[in-house]
Amino acid sequence: FDSGLSDINGYTDENGRFTATIRTNQIDDYWFTNEDWSGSLSRATWGIEATVDDGSRQTVSGFAVVHVYDAAARLTLSHNGYIQTPGQSFTIHAQASTIFDEPLANHNLTLSLRRWDSGSYDYTTVLDSVPMTTDENGRASLDYTIAESGYYQLRVEGKDSSGHDIRYNSWIYAFDNFYGFWYGSNNGNFTITPDQTSYAPGDVAQLIVETAVSGPALLVVERGTIHREQLVNLTAPVTMLDLPIQADDVPNIHVSINVWEEQDTTITNNTYSSQPDSNLLTAYARLSVPATDKQLTVTLTPDHDVYAPRDEATFTVRVTNWKGEPVSAEVSLALVDEAIFALSEELSGAIYDAFYFKRSNDVATFNSLDPMRYLGGGGGGGG
Repeated sequence: FDSGLSDINGYTDENGRFTATIRTNQIDDYWFTNEDWSGSLSRATWGIEATVDDGSRQTVSGFAVVHVYDAAARLTLSHNGYIQTPGQSFTIHAQASTIFDEPLANHNLTLSLRRWDSGSYDYTTVLDSVPMTTDENGRASLDYTIAESGYYQLRVEGKDSSGHDIRYNSWIYAFDNFYGFWYGSNNGNFTITPDQTSYAPGDVAQLIVETAVSGPALLVVERGTIHREQLVNLTAPVTMLDLPIQADDVPNIHVSINVWEEQDTTITNNTYSSQPDSNLLTAYARLSVPATDKQLTVTLTPDHDVYAPRDEATFTVRVTNWKGEPVSAEVSLALVDEAIFALSEELSGAIYDAFYFKRSNDVATFNSLDPMRYLGGGGGGGG
């Protein structure tokens, strides 16, 4: 797309160089996209083309792609799982680094605990705020305790070297079976949330279900088809469910929770269709189960750093599994001219991703207990 910026013209110096300055604040916010939806750092991609004319109207062009960020640093936040127990301490880790992955030492940060506000429809209710300072590795850790049960946002904030605001958000459940008042994540929507970002076969996933409806529900494990299901009982406003992770759940599965919600069936003058006794509520979540045991690491080591034409080269190929142990494997070796990568990058992609990519959910949920009959009629002028 055309950036809308004017072309820059000039002459090379005695060394054949031409220097131009492009200010990044000329980029419209429209072109920036978030690297991580949990963080504030955004990136725009620019293509820069230079064309040189030697005076004979014979031109040569070069092209480069550059990434422009709206800040010079990024933050991340972790806290060992999405579920913690109210009143019990847990450790929060923050990491500050530059966009070039260099650690930011002795960097001042602020950690805040926030609750959902139905008026602003955002996590604007700040319950607590704590200062943090990174060490020489750009890391800061803090033991923290959440007093009340509920769903909260943890936010770490700071500034980069130029004073730009940077932040990172994470979400956490404080939950036990003896909660008093439950502070939910939103306006009473029906949701299901796993306690971790990924699992391994043999793990037990804890699923938090937020619901305004109590009663029997159906938990279904899906991916392409229904893998298994179980009847569960929901208790408003929140219920925790355990789901054992199986070997055939690799590389990911989808879970759905289904419950009937009673409806008001009162017919009024403004009602133009029949009213079902109940409405089926369905919520989904995806659980990542990486095929870690299928990953191989291949290293290729030449016997010399530099070769001359007609030299004989020996390459050592070593294959290890995810534990770093040597394994027997079938490999292919190709020797190509490096210059071809000036024309195109490697297109084949990783073999692992071809076999163990994330699967979408092809299962759709319907019900036959919601018939609709149009109640209108008359007024058409018929006899």
